[in-house]
Amino acid sequence: MTPAPTSKLRIRPWPRRTSGETCPPNEIAESLEKNGIKRLPIVHDGQLVGIASRANLVQVIATSGSKLDIPLSDLTIRDKVLKHLNSQRWAHTAHLNVTVNGGVIDLWGLAASEAERHAIRVAAENTPGVRAVNDRLTVGAIFVKNDRASRVAGKQ
Repeated sequence: MTPAPTSKLRIRPWPRRTSGETCPPNEIAESLEKNGIKRLPIVHDGQLVGIASRANLVQVIATSGSKLDIPLSDLTIRDKVLKHLNSQRWAHTAHLNVTVNGGVIDLWGLAASEAERHAIRVAAENTPGVRAVNDRLTVGAIFVKNDRASRVAGKQ
């Protein structure tokens, strides 16, 4: 009688890196990348409940759209608003103060006209990461120096 052939079965040990079932996709992606792995076991009360792969993350991103936007810091939001306004010829940013707290922008200072005030508010509202804008601007005469002489903004 010949002995039955033996097969070599490779059993992997329980992975050291796991994730909880409520872990956000960005943390799973970070763990995959940081540890150089392609799949991450998902556990609940010490029991395996699933496995998250890179393909699963692509599916989440494709179906979630902008819901996965990572919130920007208040300083980053403020910098983006001011950078945009500084690039606009009509914006008098020397008379403007922008504060951001929790994604909520407060606009303080002077605008040369209602149109400028409205444009500043719209620019702030359209900045990524902004949750709300409080317009505390005042419309009034703004004195601006140019190459030839001083003039009142909006009244040439």
